[in-house]
Amino acid sequence: MRRNRFCFILCIVAAVAVFTIVHALKVVSNQVEMSLDQPPSDSAEEARIRGIFICDVRVDRNDTSAPDGRKIVLSEAWIEEARRLEYRWVWFPHYRRLDYNNVCLRMGEESQGKQALAPSSHWPFLVQGSQVRAFSQWGVDVFSAHLDANDFSAKTVSLLDRSDDHACDITLTPEKSTQ
Repeated sequence: MRRNRFCFILCIVAAVAVFTIVHALKVVSNQVEMSLDQPPSDSAEEARIRGIFICDVRVDRNDTSAPDGRKIVLSEAWIEEARRLEYRWVWFPHYRRLDYNNVCLRMGEESQGKQALAPSSHWPFLVQGSQVRAFSQWGVDVFSAHLDANDFSAKTVSLLDRSDDHACDITLTPEKSTQ
């Protein structure tokens, strides 16, 4: 009888210890995962599927040239909600809506040298009035920049060469949501 009770208590202690260790590892894993930026969708269609699509964006010049002469084609542009991954009770993920949106640009297949538009370049920049924000590059062909959540006015994207000389402006105009 004592032996059965001892084995039972030992099993309970072992289970609690294993749960505590796994729980601690999950907390650390969550902190690392939550510290990473959530990438934007790869397309407006993916944003619709994820439930974060806000509206399409009309681009006044879909086909232009980069400062070094390369052809730049924007295949689509859209605005989506920005969200941050958080966890409830350590084990249950959810996304919290942030106080800004992302304007996303996707380069077309016809663009030349998409890899050369990496963040080490000094462009593209989102310019609105006196505010200038750099775009972040996600993968090879998607760029995004933060917008104020309630700002749906036309924006200017400036392509600058490495010496920061002005080269080309593209105007983005948000359209009403088609959802």
